[in-house]
Amino acid sequence: MAEVAVHGALLPQLSKAISESDSEKQAWLVAQGLRNYSRIALFSILAGLAASPALPYLIPVSTPNQESVRSAYFLGLTTFLFMLLRPVNAWCESSQRNYWVNMIQIFTGVASMGLAMVFAYLGWGIVGQVGSTILPTLIGLTILWLIVSQKVPHIISFAFSSKIPQTIRDASWQQSRPVLMMSVFGQLSLWSDNLIVSVINGAESVTAFSLTQRLTLLMHNILISISSAAWPGLSELYHRGEHELMCERLLEVTRLTAILGMAAFIAIFCSNEAFVTHWVGKDKYVNDFLTAAACFVALFQALFVVWGMCLQGAGKISAMVPVFAAQTVINVGASVGLTWWLGLTGPVLGTLVSFVLITLWWLPKILNRELGVPGLALACAFLIPIFSGLLCAAGARAITLQFAPQSWPEIIGAMLGFSGLWMVFAWFVLLSAGERKLWSARVLKRFSRRNEPVSAS
Repeated sequence: MAEVAVHGALLPQLSKAISESDSEKQAWLVAQGLRNYSRIALFSILAGLAASPALPYLIPVSTPNQESVRSAYFLGLTTFLFMLLRPVNAWCESSQRNYWVNMIQIFTGVASMGLAMVFAYLGWGIVGQVGSTILPTLIGLTILWLIVSQKVPHIISFAFSSKIPQTIRDASWQQSRPVLMMSVFGQLSLWSDNLIVSVINGAESVTAFSLTQRLTLLMHNILISISSAAWPGLSELYHRGEHELMCERLLEVTRLTAILGMAAFIAIFCSNEAFVTHWVGKDKYVNDFLTAAACFVALFQALFVVWGMCLQGAGKISAMVPVFAAQTVINVGASVGLTWWLGLTGPVLGTLVSFVLITLWWLPKILNRELGVPGLALACAFLIPIFSGLLCAAGARAITLQFAPQSWPEIIGAMLGFSGLWMVFAWFVLLSAGERKLWSARVLKRFSRRNEPVSAS
């Protein structure tokens, strides 16, 4: 959580420095981030060393394997040193070059898988498996650091300087506090569901609860990736003083996220029962209410990410803390009560209740107050696609209940078919002729000029 706090505090400051084309300030910020991360890494390693005597009790294994587990544990502690390279990730994200990070992650993932098989073949045991993750990650992050250091020189010399401006040092920790608080609230909301289910309904019920939401987890990750990709450009427009254009783009991103979210909602809602049944058995599928609620939670979280990141990029992090504090309290309380009453659907419905009662109206109100985003236009941008998509989802589910998919090709075909029909409907009905022309021009320009830098506009 401390790492998230430092990362979140760096983003808006880097975004502002990048919009001002102030390379020296960017270097100072990355250098200060390096210092902050070094403190967290050192504390984490010391905490890990202090916990090492309890290792045989935390991970009970047979005597011959204890030494290899201990060696792997101490080797794994070195991964905390990778935090020192996290400031370059923040710079890439703020400068709309996150694709560099994605390429490095693809490299490390493929290389780790290959090395894991090689080290297993060589008989290096669990130490080899840990090493197969560490080595590619170290190489990938080092490459990323070298690339960024060419774009932002003097990072290392600034990091060891005793003359880091006091304003930068103070701002980094001041911004960290609200981000840390939001991180705590987010972790409480994230981890409470499984705990509530296991305590009230028994640990064995967590399996069906999790498997029913497997597709919605994929939906959540994809939507978050799409919605979070827009914030650097929105932040740059804000810092350049183009507030009206920023509001227009935020409305477009909100509408796009809602349309894509409903495409995923329709695909999952109509075929999730068949998917889970064909995969692990019908007894592991809870019900359609859990599926629908989980899809709505994923969609709303994607909207909150783009709204929250927009506020964070503008340096308005503190304004969101009361929202997420209230949301967490309502979420946990409603989840416990609804789980006692409704069973496995309760935790997700509790989360959805907290979103509707707190976040769904409070965040837009803050956007209107802090950034001038028109509330009615923002509401229309996501409510119209949601209500239209609900009608389509109900029709698609009625068809799959009457003609249930019986094989993987039929399940995949139903998901792609219904979501495709929705996208066609959204293209011609929910988007105006001007918006269709604009999006077509953007796609054509993007594919015809791949090497040009992305514009914030």
